[in-house]
Amino acid sequence: MESQFITHIRDDNIQTIEEHCSQVAKYASEEAKFSHLRTVRTIMNDDRFIETDEYRLLIRLINEQSKPGEDGNPELKDKKEIKPTSLQNPSDPDATYRKKYGDNTGYVGNVAEVVDEETKRSLICDADCQQNTYADTQFAEDYIESKNNDDEETMITDAGFESEKNRQKAKEKNINLVSTDLKGKVPDQAIADFKTEDGVVTECPKGYTPIGSTRSKNGQIRSTFDKNKCENCPFRDKCKAKIHKKTVTVILSETTIS
Repeated sequence: MESQFITHIRDDNIQTIEEHCSQVAKYASEEAKFSHLRTVRTIMNDDRFIETDEYRLLIRLINEQSKPGEDGNPELKDKKEIKPTSLQNPSDPDATYRKKYGDNTGYVGNVAEVVDEETKRSLICDADCQQNTYADTQFAEDYIESKNNDDEETMITDAGFESEKNRQKAKEKNINLVSTDLKGKVPDQAIADFKTEDGVVTECPKGYTPIGSTRSKNGQIRSTFDKNKCENCPFRDKCKAKIHKKTVTVILSETTIS
């Protein structure tokens, strides 16, 4: 069956790679799918296919959904290991997954409007669309960065758009940033007690300084701590620390600790 399958793909110059992948699913049992996908990958590893979008999407799918097993063969990743930015639909490869307001796949939009104080009429002055993993704080930062005000401006947002970094940037741009109390669930006090400076963590609730801390564009702060200091910490479960061989990683949202 496999040799016939290979010959069929090599001799067929009409059907697209995407259709071949569909045939793989039809021919293969669950246990044999990866074997057939490897076959397809090997066959397509030449100049006829390697520059096509279909080939790139197939390789991306395999890399994002599988990992090397102990025997050297690929095995499916646990769903918790698959990133929200993984391929959701080959027809829309930029779409992302986010579990917010229910499971959803796609994009998120943000709209800003200006309001006349006398007439109370409003007009949309800015709109943006990004992958749905884009943080509200990043939308706010992008908007603030685009402004160049001579006169003072008041910017009203819900609390999800506010952060220490955005407050500082707004001040530099002559913007009075005002946030409402609408911020979703209240974070655990152990999370809220992380100290930050310039958008990164400087100290955990127990008073320990991280080995390193970085902030991503979507507002996530990734901090690394000494394993010996975190392993028996009573807050470890609350901050969802990931234990590694020598270190511990804590990933927090900027909005929960600002």
